[in-house]
Amino acid sequence: MIVRDCISEIKEILRISNRDDRLNRLVGLFESTNDIFSAHLSRSTMTTERRASLMLGPNTQKLIRSFNVREWIRTGHVVAKRLKKILGAAPEPSIVLYPGFGGVNGKVIHLNGNPLLVLSPDFGHWTGDNRGVLIAHEYVHYLRACFAAVKFERQAVREHLYEEGLAVYITSLVFPDTPLGSVFMSNLHRVVGRPDPEGGFVRWCGINFEKIKADAMKVLTSRKAADVERLFEGVRLDGDDTPIRTGYYLGFRMIRNAAQSTTVDELLHLQPTARDVRRMLSSS
Repeated sequence: MIVRDCISEIKEILRISNRDDRLNRLVGLFESTNDIFSAHLSRSTMTTERRASLMLGPNTQKLIRSFNVREWIRTGHVVAKRLKKILGAAPEPSIVLYPGFGGVNGKVIHLNGNPLLVLSPDFGHWTGDNRGVLIAHEYVHYLRACFAAVKFERQAVREHLYEEGLAVYITSLVFPDTPLGSVFMSNLHRVVGRPDPEGGFVRWCGINFEKIKADAMKVLTSRKAADVERLFEGVRLDGDDTPIRTGYYLGFRMIRNAAQSTTVDELLHLQPTARDVRRMLSSS
């Protein structure tokens, strides 16, 4: 399951007593994994020297030193077992543990034509349910890469809606006892400085569902960063009293509705057109 564990490699390097030696070894590690970095953080121009120096920050060192790969392996096996029970069969993912440098926490990339699931344990809140939700969510993206040849770069709003909605929906099946807000990872919004409105993410999105849907309908085929960020990243939907990442809720509702007449396996293999997504969204 885990084909490369760069976090444990960094942990070993941090045990070196001489700071310059640690820095040089880290630079060497990041130079040798530039292909992973470039695909994982495709928008970043961070140098290898900068990446190395970030690993020597006191907070990052504390996180790395406390990292236990066995916890990630155990959670990964739990997720894989539950997914196989839902799907009947599912390919085991090839996982790389690699720093996210505060930018990306999980992503499916392609190297040499093959999908890899990259997870970033250097974000300090991947414990308990949060870790399971992250792995399940990204595992679904990995399955989409395997089953439907999905690439996760420069996606339009309608592609994000389908892919993120499907990932959240299946994760909710994997962890049926986990609060839905945690399945959306909205419990982490406050951690990144974007707290949800009073009443919480799920309640707000439920009340304002038609508004979110109407806004998304206007930009379904857009690939503009502003449109994608407003629905799926850290930009609030419409001012300080609205939440971030409302597109995840919208996609979830769309897929949950579609799942009433379509199997999960069929949804995982589908390659929806813009017309398909518009129809699915209209009927949700």
